[in-house]
Amino acid sequence: MGQKKKNDGSEDLTEQQDLFCMYVLLMSRVKAYMKAYPDSSYNAASVSAYHLLRRPNIKKRLDYLKKDLENITGVSKARNLAELAKVAYSNMEDYHNTWISLNKFETLTSDQKAAIARTETKTSLDLNGDPTTYVKIELHPKLNALNQINDMMGYKAAEQKEVYQRSLNENIDLSNYTYEQLKELTRTDTESGEA
Repeated sequence: MGQKKKNDGSEDLTEQQDLFCMYVLLMSRVKAYMKAYPDSSYNAASVSAYHLLRRPNIKKRLDYLKKDLENITGVSKARNLAELAKVAYSNMEDYHNTWISLNKFETLTSDQKAAIARTETKTSLDLNGDPTTYVKIELHPKLNALNQINDMMGYKAAEQKEVYQRSLNENIDLSNYTYEQLKELTRTDTESGEA
């Protein structure tokens, strides 16, 4: 396969390596490797993908593709953090004038509106026969947003490092663990005082 000559980070890559870089943005590194190199076994793809991702020319190409993808889609880490912050730092008091009466929807800021997961209205008759409308507001879960912010900002990196170090010390292969199993392993270490 011939070498490409461009100014986009792909100068020193084969076509298969370039394909791998594009696929790895969309799927796991192993699946990306197996798609770019269809004759690879799962185990070989796992090892080879790991080594490819450590090469400077692959890193350079991935950086370029990520930036290009961010420019095309308008999606960025900063934008995602800003959206999560709207949810994480919202308070129910922002939606009320008093204990019972709500602010008018039109007076809410766009950040306050973004934190709303759903609204529910119900109209019933009061004792005088007059219609009364009740509005129930449900906000997106704050703790989920805070956890995602912590993950994105690397605030949980120390926990993850401890799990990784334990895996090395105890010769545990983490490659077959699911995300949930790794979280449970972290939780177990923290509860037992190891982390």
